Amino acid sequence: MSRNRLKLSPSHIYVESGGTVIANESYLALALSSSNTGKRTLRLPKKAALKELVAVEPGQTTVNAGLSFGKNDTFDIPSSNGMTRIFQLLP
Repeated sequence: MSRNRLKLSPSHIYVESGGTVIANESYLALALSSSNTGKRTLRLPKKAALKELVAVEPGQTTVNAGLSFGKNDTFDIPSSNGMTRIFQLLP
């Protein structure tokens, strides 16, 4: 389904600029391909605080200290090649 059709449906687009998002009411995973570097603007359907649980970069053997964001519905998430970030959504 194209993004234009999704915008007209009751679906929600979390990231406009590429990447894969898997989300439920409590958790959100953001996976970026190797061609997606820099900041990604993440938009939630409703305001929440984010606490990063896992940040893993390709070839990394340890987990980075996670990011935390105050309650909002839009976040600029720093990302690098092939990075996956997993967040807990807090009310």
